[in-house]
Amino acid sequence: MLPVAPVVPGERRLQLQRRGTRVDVTAPPEAVPHLVYQFLLTCSTQATPGTLRTGTRTWQPLPAQGLEEPACPEDAHRHGAWRDQRWQVMVSAPGYPIVSLEEVSVDDAGPHLARS
Repeated sequence: MLPVAPVVPGERRLQLQRRGTRVDVTAPPEAVPHLVYQFLLTCSTQATPGTLRTGTRTWQPLPAQGLEEPACPEDAHRHGAWRDQRWQVMVSAPGYPIVSLEEVSVDDAGPHLARS
């Protein structure tokens, strides 16, 4: 039997913090060289077909400068401006929990953050 703690111990916590268009990761020093991330960017319009999805297919080493929010491509649609943009990012390291952040922008109403 493998014992599992109901809460992540403090020395094993990873945190994501939004700073403008960047996401910084706070992690214990021993985890930093092993940090990896995945992201999914979904851009959609009201027109059909009007959805573009892009992102990473596998875990990638986390850039030292943190993560920069990607933008929906300007020339990738022909049915008007992007209506919704959803950026989801997950970060982890071996032996650490997966932490995630999701930002949704709708009709230029500004960002809405969701964390898990």
